[in-house]
Amino acid sequence: MITLAIDIGNTRAKAAVFNGHELVHEQVLQPGDIKTMIGSYRPQHAILSAVGPFADETADAIKNQQVPLLTLTHRTAFPFQINYDTPETLGMDRVAGVAAAQFLYPGTHCLVVDAGTCITYDFITAGAVYTGGAISPGLSMRVRAMHEFTQKLPQPGLAAPVERSGRRGG
Repeated sequence: MITLAIDIGNTRAKAAVFNGHELVHEQVLQPGDIKTMIGSYRPQHAILSAVGPFADETADAIKNQQVPLLTLTHRTAFPFQINYDTPETLGMDRVAGVAAAQFLYPGTHCLVVDAGTCITYDFITAGAVYTGGAISPGLSMRVRAMHEFTQKLPQPGLAAPVERSGRRGG
């Protein structure tokens, strides 16, 4: 079964196509890409997790192509209990990450860390109870804040390090 999965974050919108559990295609979305992807892969259904802009337009584009769509909300039935006082305030990207962890590691305590616009930390117990987590500024926000809220710290760049060993000079 071909599934189209879309994640609309605060910074980027991403899509992936799965054939069963196998990832077939993934990409960062641009306007018009949904229609092209549906035409190319002919998914039997789609799932949408959205915390950023353009969720309604994306959902409409999928529905206009006659693809059944599940949009994640706090009312979606998950195979775990959400033990959070205000589930309607949870970002569905966080809940989707917890669902993936539970699927990949059933019966195991899992800490899910997602580093995007913000860095989130979420915990699901071995007994399938999502207990919530924490959210903090992502790397770009941290770097910008350090520059804006300190007297002499210049705006550092965000280039990937050439050396990844943790040691200078090799």
